[in-house]
Amino acid sequence: MELRSVIAIMSIVVGIMVSSMSFSHSVSLTANGNTIADTVDQARQNSISQDAFTAIVVQTSGTGSYTYYCLMGLKRDPATGSFANSTWQQLTAWRHLDNGVVFDPSASVSGSANFLGASSSLMGAQASLLYQGQPVDLTHSVIFQVFRPDGTMTLAQPLRLRLVRGTWNSSQAAVSYQGSSTGNGPANYYDVLVLQDTGRTKVVRPE
Repeated sequence: MELRSVIAIMSIVVGIMVSSMSFSHSVSLTANGNTIADTVDQARQNSISQDAFTAIVVQTSGTGSYTYYCLMGLKRDPATGSFANSTWQQLTAWRHLDNGVVFDPSASVSGSANFLGASSSLMGAQASLLYQGQPVDLTHSVIFQVFRPDGTMTLAQPLRLRLVRGTWNSSQAAVSYQGSSTGNGPANYYDVLVLQDTGRTKVVRPE
């Protein structure tokens, strides 16, 4: 009888611990998602207030793939009033998602394009962007999307940036998901949807 009681108590304790860990992971995903939504809004507001182009940049190769991100901006040349001869400048330090949270480059949702599918084009001169002290190859090492000075994005379609629980598996070039899943991917996710007509953001979570 005593052994049964001990086993029952242990089962309850394990259940509580698993539930607590799942809740903690969900909180982390939400917190990181809120930060990214705020960052996208910050990029849009910078474009409007500075009459500038602002890019959201995500590292996609090497250490920190799909977990590091930053902002860079392009202002008008004071002498000519043109963007053509200006250079993109890094606006923020590289930031890192919490461990166990990653951007998902394979997310596919009808009605919107994956934010990490392909970079938009850059006008102006080459960017002055460094990652871990080394110049960034904008054509191979990162994905970026750009806000215009009017607050809309240069790509004329809704863009969806998805965060999930998991890690980037470089050998398989894919995210190794954590937690429960459905036929289309992880059951829990945090989508930041950038609307086509206004550039404003909308948060989308599982129902």
